[in-house]
Amino acid sequence: MTEEGRLVSIHEVPPFLRFNPYIRRGYRPAPIPIAAAARSVFGYLHNETTNIVIHLLSAVVMLYFTVSPPVPYQFVGELVPSRGATEPPHERDLSAGVDRQGAYQQTRFLLSFISLLIAVTFLLSTVYHTFMCCCHHVNQYYYLLQCDVTGVLCSIVGSVTAYFYRGNKCFYHRRQEGGWAEEVGENSVYYGCLVLIVVSSLLVLYMLILGPIQRELTYLARVLLVYTVLDGAVFAVGRVLEIVWGTPRHGSRRAFQPPSPQSYNMLLKQYFISKKRFRAFWYRTADPHPPKSSREANVVISPQLRGITVLVFITTHFVCYVVMIYPKYSQYGFTNAVYYHGMSYVYLLVGGALNATRMPERLLCHLERRARRERRVSEAQDTELQLRWKVSQEQGRPLRRVPVLSLAYLTQLGERLSLPQLVVHCCISARDVCYVCNSHSLWHLASTLCGLSTLMATYYDCIEYEVMTCTA
Repeated sequence: MTEEGRLVSIHEVPPFLRFNPYIRRGYRPAPIPIAAAARSVFGYLHNETTNIVIHLLSAVVMLYFTVSPPVPYQFVGELVPSRGATEPPHERDLSAGVDRQGAYQQTRFLLSFISLLIAVTFLLSTVYHTFMCCCHHVNQYYYLLQCDVTGVLCSIVGSVTAYFYRGNKCFYHRRQEGGWAEEVGENSVYYGCLVLIVVSSLLVLYMLILGPIQRELTYLARVLLVYTVLDGAVFAVGRVLEIVWGTPRHGSRRAFQPPSPQSYNMLLKQYFISKKRFRAFWYRTADPHPPKSSREANVVISPQLRGITVLVFITTHFVCYVVMIYPKYSQYGFTNAVYYHGMSYVYLLVGGALNATRMPERLLCHLERRARRERRVSEAQDTELQLRWKVSQEQGRPLRRVPVLSLAYLTQLGERLSLPQLVVHCCISARDVCYVCNSHSLWHLASTLCGLSTLMATYYDCIEYEVMTCTA
């Protein structure tokens, strides 16, 4: 194996990459160049290959749906089949007054928007898992981790957008004869859910993304402000020099050839920047204490707090689902969108539980330890039995045979054919799970299925929005 494709164990990578102690093999050496990390995606197998490939293919599919969303060609009327006498009264002839062209355009826009946000989520996750081995210290790793967290936030906010845009038509149905006060009172739950989502999104945005890098963002803002002010001053001085030295104004012509419009601007700016004192003043004005590239983490939020914050945000999302979407099934009998929205939460719950508990690699490591211990016990028993047989041969006393159908024989056979031995040797071992079927790979698969379910739920939300008639 070449030097670029060399894999190391968990003890040879920096501490900030050891977030899963049960994945002990298959790590890429860190740090490596960015080009080498990009080539490692399809160059050789490592413990991030499955994670990268799953979300990269998912991003390609979602980008395709962004360009060509799955909108029905014949929008409401022919899409919803008639069930004759079994059709509920509120679903009969509901498509008569539907503006199909407008519904088609709105559905296409919403599906493209949702697909784009989900594709951004998968692309940011791919960037994080591809280049995480390029980080030289923990600060760089946490900055890269913000890409993954930002993608999760985009996906959740994008999916909840469908609730308010094309969720339950009767939930925010407005009476035309009512005034503004009656309208707000009638839709208080709708506006309450909207405020809850907006406030929780801003809090999560600050806690998980902007808060950990607040110092760096402040420094960058100050530098950009100083650059803008100084550029404006240099441009103003250069413009005055151009006017004084012969640049034509308002299209008038001069007898002599004017200089280049930006020549004095560029020369003046380069002159000031070339001076060491001015450069020192430039950066000192931007921030008297710029952030240091130390190896101590500036990110104060812990992984546990990050997980709890995302869980609370998803719970808020689920509350809006129960309040706004589920009544479509309980009151009006629409099942498709409710089913796909519910399945998206099931995928998130199962994938998040597997990722949080580090299953199945935690179980396989435990079974492998038990298998090694049982193998050592079995070898010790075999050694003891051989010694006893040798002593019995020397003394002329044969050993007593154990009957095949006896309890002792069945117990010994069960110990030799134990569950840990069968799983480790016949199914999958802890070495294999470092590359495939580990908890994070299953989480990526669950998030992909969740994204597809969200897209299908939005598809049926748009259809059911047009065919729904409010009875109250």
